[in-house]
Amino acid sequence: MNHPILSKSALSCARVLCLILTIQTTLSAQQWDSLAGFVAPPNEVWSPHLVFNNGQAHIAFRGGYDSTETALISDQSNLWDTLGSASLTNGPESDQFLAFDNNGMPYIAYVSADNGHQVAVIRYQNNAWEPVGNLSTESIAYQPSLIFNQNNELYLSYSYTDNSIPFLIKPKSKLCTYSTNQWSNCGATLEGQFVSLALTVDNDLYLAYNHNTGLSSTDGLTVQYFNVGLNAFQSVGTAPIAAAGMATSIVLCADSSDLYLAFVDSLQNNKLSVMQYDGTSWNYLGNAGLTASAVNSLSFEVIEGTPFVAFDDADYNFSASVMHYDSNTWAYYGAAGFSTSAVEAVSLAQKDGEVYVAFKKSNDGRLSMMKYRVSVSTESIATLSRLITVYPNPAQASIAVETTLTLQEMKLLDLEGRLLKVVYNRFMSLDDIQAGVYILEIQTDKGSLNRKIIKQ
Repeated sequence: MNHPILSKSALSCARVLCLILTIQTTLSAQQWDSLAGFVAPPNEVWSPHLVFNNGQAHIAFRGGYDSTETALISDQSNLWDTLGSASLTNGPESDQFLAFDNNGMPYIAYVSADNGHQVAVIRYQNNAWEPVGNLSTESIAYQPSLIFNQNNELYLSYSYTDNSIPFLIKPKSKLCTYSTNQWSNCGATLEGQFVSLALTVDNDLYLAYNHNTGLSSTDGLTVQYFNVGLNAFQSVGTAPIAAAGMATSIVLCADSSDLYLAFVDSLQNNKLSVMQYDGTSWNYLGNAGLTASAVNSLSFEVIEGTPFVAFDDADYNFSASVMHYDSNTWAYYGAAGFSTSAVEAVSLAQKDGEVYVAFKKSNDGRLSMMKYRVSVSTESIATLSRLITVYPNPAQASIAVETTLTLQEMKLLDLEGRLLKVVYNRFMSLDDIQAGVYILEIQTDKGSLNRKIIKQ
């Protein structure tokens, strides 16, 4: 059947002290660091979902404050705060999914336990959160997903448990769209679960799910194209892609002319697998089951043509790891198992080609966010040191940076890695800063330089 051609950062206290005690000037190492200025909610969280919109980071989740209700925090000029109240809904909820329309308005889909475990969708408009239309879904729903196409049309997918026939409980899924203030179904009900949506540059909508009818010959991982004109689904490649077994944690991504698919692969003892569509068939990208052990959760993105996947790494006590497909092989991006504890529900996103992850820490349930700091060569370190001058140091009222490079921003951190202020020019006032020792992080178009400064 025919279908369209598919066409980085809070320094840890130990690291800051190391900077001060050993060297006066250094560059960011090739490593994962906590994000500068990030303020986590005080309590346990669930279902974190990290999204960048217009260069601004946002994380939707449930819990974190006084309950298990939905919340959204945003990096508002390097000051993290809730968007709206800390509790957006009348919980408890689960399975939060965050998306932005083409005008930058945030939407959150979630499953409401107070409403029979139906899916609800809300948006932030006129400084308040409001329901999106009169959405009514099947009960016992799970894993909603949202996406906006280039025409700013909203699509929602979700799975649910169909128990209408006694002794024949089956998972099913639906695709819906919202237009002219009305929700409507798209195509036929899907036999299966764990739907993931992706949109190509040609505005074509695709979905992946685990087809499940009870017939082993037809069940398994499936990808379909939604033909808007026919209001029907069309198979992409031979269905199912991976027969038999159960594919879970499915993430479908579109990048230019390519479709990619990451999932927990039951055919590979629940290890992580990634596949790519070549226009005719689906093929494993690298080895099937590319991880050494089974994974519980994953997050997947294609960044500037390179596939990246984040997951809880059983080989490193379930700490967070990120791998990328480089030179026809999968390799760890930075250190393997880089988080300080085991993690749950890893969420990966990128801004301007830089990679970020948010996750729930298993040891205390708190939300954490980290950024990958890109390394530079020794020659670049020496070059940057020569090209960047900070004066006066020690300083009293202000400091300035002199450089021929393009200065992107300067951040002032205390010795515990807390972000105190940020500027986007070469001058920074210190009038509101107490006397002491600090770290100045200077970001340029050629790399990042850290300097110890003293406020007198």
